[in-house]
Amino acid sequence: MPEVHAYLSASSSHRWLNCPPSAKLNAGVRDTPSEYARQGTDCHELCAYLVEKELGRKVKDPQKIWNITMRKCRIVQKNTEITY
Repeated sequence: MPEVHAYLSASSSHRWLNCPPSAKLNAGVRDTPSEYARQGTDCHELCAYLVEKELGRKVKDPQKIWNITMRKCRIVQKNTEITY
């Protein structure tokens, strides 16, 4: 994850929509991602992988870099009716 977050990030839209100058004031603040942000990043990585795989493109399985949460999700996926 980058050190500086997106200028108008979706996760902080509640702030900058109500106070537009806050976006500029926070532009140089170092990003310290939470565990939830890391899980979201992993979910995006999984979805991108599944879409690319479904399109028949040669993609590298991101499983090696997933954190424990995504590995648990993969196990749940294998034990449900959901197939990709």
